Amino acid sequence: FFPHSTGSGQAEEKEVKTIAESVARYKTGKAFSPLTDMWSSDYFVQNNGENIRYCDKLGGWYMWDETRWQRDETQEIMKLAKETVRNMLAIKNADEHIRKHAVKAQGSDKIRSMIKLSESDCSIKSDELDKDLFSLNLLNGTLDLNTLELNPHEQKDYISKRIDLNYNPIAHCPAWLKFLKSTFK
Repeated sequence: FFPHSTGSGQAEEKEVKTIAESVARYKTGKAFSPLTDMWSSDYFVQNNGENIRYCDKLGGWYMWDETRWQRDETQEIMKLAKETVRNMLAIKNADEHIRKHAVKAQGSDKIRSMIKLSESDCSIKSDELDKDLFSLNLLNGTLDLNTLELNPHEQKDYISKRIDLNYNPIAHCPAWLKFLKSTFK
């Protein structure tokens, strides 16, 4: 019955007591997470993680803008972090500890720390961006250059570049055709 049992009953009772004491050390229910910069980072990622990526090799943040992963050149990540800290104050059923933490988290060092700690949770390798050479990203979708099929923009494609034109499969392009004709005589 018990792996170390001698059959006398004494070892069984001692083993049961040891197991019970071991189990009693574990708390049940929701685990408490201390209100630290790491908690803030987890909250930030939980609320924004699907729309942000950090690429260490390329040295910056990328934000999903509904058409591409755009390099953050205007401190959008900082704006998002400040909004997240403001939202901490509005957490439903927040106790006094969370409110105090939210007030402290408004400091610039705390906000920068939250962003820095989030880098590892939202990281992407540089070779994951723009890896499909036959996908041309346009304003109205992503053109598959193999099939000439226009597909909806997808976050999972990790495209960071976009041509600011709409694809029109029936558009006439006389200048392009003239160029091709003169080039391939």
